[in-house]
Amino acid sequence: KDIEEYLHQGDLLLAKSPGEKALLMWHKRERRSFWFTFGTRLYWWELNMDAYDREVGRDGDVLSDEDRDRALSNAGVVSCIATAIPRPLYFQANKVTDESWYYFRIETADGIHKAPFTPKQLTGASEFKNRLLAIKNAWYTGSGKQLDQLMQDMMYNLKTVETTDFIGYSKEHKAWIFNDVAIRESRAKKINSEDYFEFGKLSVKSLASEPRIEPNLNMREYDRSWPQHVVGAFGTAGTITTAFFLGSLFAEQIRQLTKSYPFFELVGQAGAGKSTLIEFLWKCLGREDYEGFDPQKATVAARARMFSQVSNLPVVLIESDREATDSAKAKQFDWD
Repeated sequence: KDIEEYLHQGDLLLAKSPGEKALLMWHKRERRSFWFTFGTRLYWWELNMDAYDREVGRDGDVLSDEDRDRALSNAGVVSCIATAIPRPLYFQANKVTDESWYYFRIETADGIHKAPFTPKQLTGASEFKNRLLAIKNAWYTGSGKQLDQLMQDMMYNLKTVETTDFIGYSKEHKAWIFNDVAIRESRAKKINSEDYFEFGKLSVKSLASEPRIEPNLNMREYDRSWPQHVVGAFGTAGTITTAFFLGSLFAEQIRQLTKSYPFFELVGQAGAGKSTLIEFLWKCLGREDYEGFDPQKATVAARARMFSQVSNLPVVLIESDREATDSAKAKQFDWD
């Protein structure tokens, strides 16, 4: 029953020029103006009614299909309005901050790019042009009216994806959301081709790119002997530190039961292996070559970002030159 539609789609695919494709599309829906794609560009076709009437008037009222096509070809104006094909993939919203974006797949001659657009950037031709220009070789030269029609058509029945501002556990979604992997109700999912995680009806992603947490999902590679090595190398301090790291993965759940999760201070002589232990435990969580950051050497904004970019993951503060209070930055942060 759909063979006619399939043949039409085949004709569109095989069209040799934008004008030929536009004519095929006009026969299907007979609209005075519409957008369409050809190659990796976006085109707009519009029928000049005065020119069409002049073409039709030459041959009288009764036209053959061939004459009508000739009249449409002569009266139809084809213009390139973008050197790329932007397609909205989904609407992404953050319920906590009440912010929202539209996530686009942008096809250019150089390849496929993905980027978020704010609502403001989609309601004005100049704003849209500036945002699109941030993508290599992507120009928009159409009008605001053409952009409105384009977005209305493309955004019909658009999917919604919820977002978080951090890496780690989200209470609202009951899921651990990392960079390329998410875990919910004992099920692990890798990020899909459209850059989000799908668990049944729940679609979610993290807007944070840092830190990079890359857990290994291959359970066969798990080595059960590592705790004995930690005890052998670091003794009681290693056991307690490991317990704290493990507990931090469930800090939100523990807080629901006990209203708090403790701070932990690891102290020892120089060369005792504090950094080695912490770097090893970070590696167990899927973060390579990292220990922590020194709050006395960071700005207020940097400290705030470090504290807020993770959930159900430890935040490690490195103490250095604690007694030196001569610098201005050192006085900015009070350990107590």
